[in-house]
Amino acid sequence: LDAGSRAGGPGVGSVDSASINVLDRASVERAIEENVDLGHSFMVEHTNSKTPMKESEWTLWKPPISAGTTAETVTEILREAENCSKHHPICYVRITAFDKGDFSRKITFLLHEPTLG
Repeated sequence: LDAGSRAGGPGVGSVDSASINVLDRASVERAIEENVDLGHSFMVEHTNSKTPMKESEWTLWKPPISAGTTAETVTEILREAENCSKHHPICYVRITAFDKGDFSRKITFLLHEPTLG
């Protein structure tokens, strides 16, 4: 997570910072753990859109993540989000948990905002 990380549910996280919930790393990790324990998988995605939370399609960074233990899965999700942010510094990066049965979105966190150059 980089400084100023954003987190929120679907529809939250527009560039208007007044509408964004800001969570610390420990809170994000707990939320990821809870979703992994529920059997949800995670996607790491990125977009260079100027209005990211209005986008219905983001680019998938890697295949969805649902690895071994909860701790391993949380570590892998955050590592891949960080790798995506480093590889795409001018993009927004988010992680999304989804139900593997019906593919419904459960929670989304905006973890990286573009660096202005």
